[in-house]
Amino acid sequence: MKTSHAPAAAGTRILRLDEVCAKLGLGKTVIYQMAAAGEMPSQVKIGARAVGWVESEINEWLAQRIAQGRVHRKQEPAEASA
Repeated sequence: MKTSHAPAAAGTRILRLDEVCAKLGLGKTVIYQMAAAGEMPSQVKIGARAVGWVESEINEWLAQRIAQGRVHRKQEPAEASA
């Protein structure tokens, strides 16, 4: 998933890794692997040795994953009866 490099709007919240893990229910390694593979929003550098994720990007990505999961679940019974 590619994201734009537009300046962050006022009020943009940055989530640290522990918050992203808790919100998504995924481990640290999986989050870094998925971000590197372009499967989820990538982290942004917020300091010399600190990164975080833009909360709105994580929320949007999570909403898309939920929607995709529900679409696939609705399609499975129809496919099974075919």
